Amino acid sequence: MQLKASAQKNLKSEAIIKELEFMSKPKLWELSDGTVKEVITPENSRAKELSELYHGLNLSNLRVDERLDVLLHVKWTVKEFETKLAKELIELIDREADLLNRGRKEKALEGLRKRITRCFLQILRDPRCNPEAERLVKPVPI
Repeated sequence: MQLKASAQKNLKSEAIIKELEFMSKPKLWELSDGTVKEVITPENSRAKELSELYHGLNLSNLRVDERLDVLLHVKWTVKEFETKLAKELIELIDREADLLNRGRKEKALEGLRKRITRCFLQILRDPRCNPEAERLVKPVPI
């Protein structure tokens, strides 16, 4: 049973990684002479930055100051979005920072860190916050 749960967890994390890579991939434009050129747009750059922050949130075995640095970067990035989810994420980040400063163990922070990661992933998938997320949304047939 544990093996199956572990395999599902790995598949899910691989799917998320592929999704993030897809969003941050440069666009391919065909030029008039027939050659294909990779073009990095501001939307791709933004998606890549958000993807890197997501990976930073998932790093383990960071020192307290390194973890606080990652949390601060995520907080300042998310602060520009005026959504309920962004406000919730900022509150969660503040809570983890407070607990880290109080010297709580990593084991006690696991649940909070999962919530932070899930919340940030939802923001990554929101086209209002990440324009490249629109490419993932399949149009509904009429």
